[in-house]
Amino acid sequence: MQTHFVRSDTLTTRVAYMGLSLICKFCGYMAAVRGGQLIREARLRAGLTQTELAETTGRERSVIARWEQGAVSPSVDNLLAIVEACGYDLPLVLIPRDTTNHETLDKMQILSPERRLERFFANRAAQDSRRG
Repeated sequence: MQTHFVRSDTLTTRVAYMGLSLICKFCGYMAAVRGGQLIREARLRAGLTQTELAETTGRERSVIARWEQGAVSPSVDNLLAIVEACGYDLPLVLIPRDTTNHETLDKMQILSPERRLERFFANRAAQDSRRG
């Protein structure tokens, strides 16, 4: 699976085939976003109804509704065309996949929430003591 990134003001969007992930630049939190959610967001920002978007793009309103509901995933070509019809670009850029944190994340998933917090605060205290 190829991964792509798109930069915006506050978010970096990683676009993977049939699905998206949003990563906040400030906190690093990742949330899964599907193509239909992105279509809905673009449509709403453009101030269009599903019917208006369907007329603009030559697609059935029911297809757009199913994409937005997540019942069916749009192809990458359809996703790009719909977003463009709403007045937005979703430039896709190939970058190498970064898996450096996978092992650490796998280890952290095994820990209880209490133990994760203990490690977080211990790491934070160590960083603060190094800074001065």
